[in-house]
Amino acid sequence: MSTDSYNYFGRYETYLDEKLLPFVKCGGYVYIAIPGMVRDCHDSLPSELLLSWTPEQLDYMHDVSYWTDMVSKCRGAKVLTVEQMQSNEEVWADWLAQDNEYAVGDRRSMDAGAGKYLNFIKIVLQKNDFAFWGIVQITLSGISITIQFAYADYAYYFREKTRAHRSVPPCS
Repeated sequence: MSTDSYNYFGRYETYLDEKLLPFVKCGGYVYIAIPGMVRDCHDSLPSELLLSWTPEQLDYMHDVSYWTDMVSKCRGAKVLTVEQMQSNEEVWADWLAQDNEYAVGDRRSMDAGAGKYLNFIKIVLQKNDFAFWGIVQITLSGISITIQFAYADYAYYFREKTRAHRSVPPCS
């Protein structure tokens, strides 16, 4: 489970497959809750947001569409849901009631109306039951065929022998 941190380090396409999924058993779930935006507005940041955050800090907050695209690139897990949390207002209220410097600093923006731009996003993934995923494209007599495949027993061999595939953590 990741609460309010994944948005910092999970913005890289390979993060789930390479860093997080090795610690999840096959068929296991990954639950992520992160602050986000109702819609990305990085090209024209509202002044309310800039009362508490710099543009660089806001670059870690994105909308549901961004996160759907990002986690959909993961080969080792099935995306079950990416959506705004139903408890959005309650989650923000709980956060702002905290007595730490970050929550206190966020109050200026939220008191000025920044909440209309922000939300909390939940992401739920389930790790696949296979250990290796790949795509092979074969062309014979001018006919091109693309094959997607998964192997469980030969994942280590292929991972070590070739980099022409995208491996996912082995299941045992």
